[in-house]
Amino acid sequence: MESLLKDTSLYSDANFWIVAAIAYTVGCVPFALIVGYIGGIGDIRKLGSGNPGATNMARQGGKKLGAITLLLDMAKGAVAVYIGRQFGYATAAALFVVLGHCFSIILKFKGGKGVATTLGALLVLYWPAGLTYLGAWLAIFAIWRISSLSALIGIWLTTLVSIYLWYGNLSYLIFFFAVLITARHKSNIKKLISGTES
Repeated sequence: MESLLKDTSLYSDANFWIVAAIAYTVGCVPFALIVGYIGGIGDIRKLGSGNPGATNMARQGGKKLGAITLLLDMAKGAVAVYIGRQFGYATAAALFVVLGHCFSIILKFKGGKGVATTLGALLVLYWPAGLTYLGAWLAIFAIWRISSLSALIGIWLTTLVSIYLWYGNLSYLIFFFAVLITARHKSNIKKLISGTES
């Protein structure tokens, strides 16, 4: 697994930038928007929280549309990492696909919160990390039934586990994802503090 921090020589490799471009492009595909229109509820950005993600889709369009959005967003991460691995840049692919999802050029550099795409990317990049995140999310959700809380606690628990078990260079990537996902959940965190999040 390549080190994006220590091995700066990779930035002079054309394959690195090809992978970055492909992964970012894959991440930019706004599946929540597509599913919303096909599912008959219109622009998901104009409904509920306005977030083009699986949770908002489930609340506004039902569990079926929410599940479809979740799987498609996970697939983005998984496919991008698989492609990146063929070029020797799986870690870079994971990074750029999540950035594409959160800052989609199609949505004028706006996007989802990165949870499902991060999960899909981690499951292919290093499945123990992916399963750790999935297991933590499910456990927290089973207790409190709050998606945002599950995502936040889950990614930080995964970060701590990765540091303790030392997943190698993956630990830095997971830490970045934790910071990014936390930043993307700023409005949810305010609601959690005020007790109005559901």
